[in-house]
Amino acid sequence: MATPRVALRIVAPADIVKMRRRRGIDGIWYDTPRHVELIAKRWRWVPSPAMRKLGATAETLPDAPAFTRQNLDRANDLNGLWYQVRRERDGLNAVPRAPLNSIRWMLKEFEQSTDFYKSKSPRTKEAIDWAFRVIDASPLALHDVRSIQAHHCKQFFDTCFGDFGLNEALRATKWLRRVFSFARLIKGLIKHNPASRLELPRPPKRRVTYLPEEITSLIRQAFRVTPKRWSLAVTMSIAYDSSQRLSDILALKREQFDGEGIDWTQGKTDNEVWTPLSRRTLRLLAKMPPGDGVHLIVNENTGKPWSRFSYWRVFNKIRKGVTLSRRKHMHDFRRTVGSEISAGGGRVEPLLGLVPGSNAAANYQVPSKEAARDAQARRRPVRQPLVGRQRGDTTRTIQAQKSKAHPPKV
Repeated sequence: MATPRVALRIVAPADIVKMRRRRGIDGIWYDTPRHVELIAKRWRWVPSPAMRKLGATAETLPDAPAFTRQNLDRANDLNGLWYQVRRERDGLNAVPRAPLNSIRWMLKEFEQSTDFYKSKSPRTKEAIDWAFRVIDASPLALHDVRSIQAHHCKQFFDTCFGDFGLNEALRATKWLRRVFSFARLIKGLIKHNPASRLELPRPPKRRVTYLPEEITSLIRQAFRVTPKRWSLAVTMSIAYDSSQRLSDILALKREQFDGEGIDWTQGKTDNEVWTPLSRRTLRLLAKMPPGDGVHLIVNENTGKPWSRFSYWRVFNKIRKGVTLSRRKHMHDFRRTVGSEISAGGGRVEPLLGLVPGSNAAANYQVPSKEAARDAQARRRPVRQPLVGRQRGDTTRTIQAQKSKAHPPKV
């Protein structure tokens, strides 16, 4: 039986559970639906035995071997077609209509709101769309928003936790909470948010910091690859000196560098802060090949500024060539700076641009350069105790290596 293309895309609950993140050739991360496999370097939609009995046949996606938006649309269409066939076989309607004031109806109204959805960034919209697909496939979708109570939200979280894991369950519950806030503030249907006071488990805080010798090894590894990654070496050195976010570092312009430090305007908080640079960073900046003349850090291959996704991909390759005490990420540079300043008895505000106990931007005061130099001078390396093999480690810990090299005497 031929599999015609259907115009209406339907995502079944079983398809949502098995979604995996894939990065396409256009640099965008896509959710790979169920029944999509990479076979002989080509993406194929492979039906299950039950689907084959009803006449479904395998199909090579149009843009193989690359995974693009067209592949995603075609795979969703094929899964939607199978979902329609299965519902017709079971005697059910294809898509139930959304009753007025139901959760499904509220999701559609939410997407029409400028403040709650349309004004968000593309990355935030992707997170919202994913959470809404999960909510729409849950038993809550057809219930009236006024009848939902706290234990229903807790049950929704427990189901997501079993299907996706803790972080994804927290993300889906977060946007369910926003839907109830929309129903309370904009629609006026409820007086209290049933998901506002849920006692949910939190992931353990990440207390991972880089050691100075590990940062030196990462910078040296950036020059061992072909071509030499001056931009990554400078980015890692600036991150270790300034503790600023990767997005702010990659957007640096030459006019922000004054020869001693960098004047920042943080993209997330709009706070202004000045951070001094170490001698190593100044030497790297002096020897680094010139870029486009505007941006301080550019990609050696393209001559254009890095995107975060491209940078993470190359950084992960360099990180695999270095032996670290445990698995560490780019954001751990920011955590390392705060830990070293606190270990030396200094204040983190001059470098991090934070105001303790205040979330209002109006109370922010730009730190002086003297305070930033003092905070930088007080930094002390933090050496964490290494006991056994930590969760998420890619290499054995130093203590485990020593015990293996020198077994105890019996």
